[in-house]
Amino acid sequence: MAPIAERVARGADWLDGNSPGWQERIDLDARPGNGGLCVLGRSFAEQPRRMNTRRQLLLAQDELGVDPLFLGFDLTTSEVSVEAWQAIDAEWRALIADRRVAA
Repeated sequence: MAPIAERVARGADWLDGNSPGWQERIDLDARPGNGGLCVLGRSFAEQPRRMNTRRQLLLAQDELGVDPLFLGFDLTTSEVSVEAWQAIDAEWRALIADRRVAA
């Protein structure tokens, strides 16, 4: 599996093409996990239904044709740990903050 930074960059590119302005809908003050900084779910916030993270990942994979692992929205079973979730969260937060500064 590619490093988290590469996967997050691919996810950001995918979101740019599928949910323009997504980075502005992300609340960087939200705490990670449990719907805190769920980039995929918050990027499609205009959808009327609120979903838990697992439902968002299934929607992404089944309805949007997205591989959540390849695009930095999820971790493999062998990667799952508190540290890995913190790393993926930190990578998304840094990318979003950089984009906002550049805008």
